[in-house]
Amino acid sequence: FLLVLLIPLFLIACGSDSGFPQEINHQQLADLKGRSSIPEFSELDVTNGDSVYLNYLIRGKAARESTISGPFNLIFIPNSSGYIYLELSPLTSTCEYLIGIDSEDDVSFHRDAYVESPSVFYVDAARVYRLTIHTCSLSEELALNDLESPELIDFEFKLLEANRESLELTENEFLVDVNYNGEWYGVGRSGSYGIGEIEAEYNAQEIVQKNLEDYNLLYVVNFVEGYKKSFGELFYAEISGSQLMFNWDRDLEYSHEILRVNSYTGEVIGSYEKKHCISLSFICSEGSSFLYSEGVIRGKVVL
Repeated sequence: FLLVLLIPLFLIACGSDSGFPQEINHQQLADLKGRSSIPEFSELDVTNGDSVYLNYLIRGKAARESTISGPFNLIFIPNSSGYIYLELSPLTSTCEYLIGIDSEDDVSFHRDAYVESPSVFYVDAARVYRLTIHTCSLSEELALNDLESPELIDFEFKLLEANRESLELTENEFLVDVNYNGEWYGVGRSGSYGIGEIEAEYNAQEIVQKNLEDYNLLYVVNFVEGYKKSFGELFYAEISGSQLMFNWDRDLEYSHEILRVNSYTGEVIGSYEKKHCISLSFICSEGSSFLYSEGVIRGKVVL
């Protein structure tokens, strides 16, 4: 049954690419790696409302979330389009902070960067991006260390051209940017689960009206050893020529993906089919609600 589903999806993704290479030319693929080393960067001290620039180490002091001074915003207007690497430095304070990145020209664009989770994202030339520093409140930090804390929190981050060294990519690892385009539907208990309204009676096992989905993910793929790193996890695939087949099954859930890479152009195509359990108790059973999704994958090698 699963094979029947996967084959048509793969044909949709790849059927029109009759000239797609059947094997990976790893020497040719290596030419697509992009920038290897960390670019030289300068230092910049900022205050609220300042502009920031590419290839800088940026420092400042932001007021806590609970103060009346409002959010701490910085403006970034790139001179050229491309992928950006944003890395936050850990601080001695127990107060954690993050940076939210939004586009004033595209309300659908949003990214977050954390101290232990650098962010890589694509920016368009001349578009206005707002970087907002989010810090913990005074009450939150007092609850953590029971000490008097300053009203201002130091922050520091690097805003760099994306590069392999910063991402600690090994020789055969590549950063890929892929688009998932398809549809999803829910079966089971009705409710809202952050993706949309699932309107079905509990355990009715009827297919609800399908909804379109369209989103992008950046993750690391090793086309030699056949694995990908996504959301802090490592997934291994079966390799067949230029094709990687990721099959993950656990209890009543599964995720099946096919990725295929053109080692001459860096193009990535494929298909996906997933089933995820929705349970507030994190226990999946036959009576649980499920989300099903399937579609095609298209993207490219970035670094």
